[in-house]
Amino acid sequence: MLWVASLLIWALIPKSLGFYYYYYPSGIFLVVALTVALDHWRAELRGWDEFYLLACFALLIYFLPVLCAEPLTDAGAFRRWTWFSSWI
Repeated sequence: MLWVASLLIWALIPKSLGFYYYYYPSGIFLVVALTVALDHWRAELRGWDEFYLLACFALLIYFLPVLCAEPLTDAGAFRRWTWFSSWI
């Protein structure tokens, strides 16, 4: 419920330009919820928690240049991080 409430606040604030840091509180609540869910199903997911941690770390490394606002090589370089055509 904390995640939904913080997401609604983020979505309803009128702004002409949105930045990822507006979503940080929602992201924190989501990480807590995922951690609790993994802990709840620990016996069934034996061995998968390490895979989940590795996948999270790999995604962090992949998206780090965008999250840190590193300069891009050219005008279309951002397409590397867009998974869907609607993100362009």
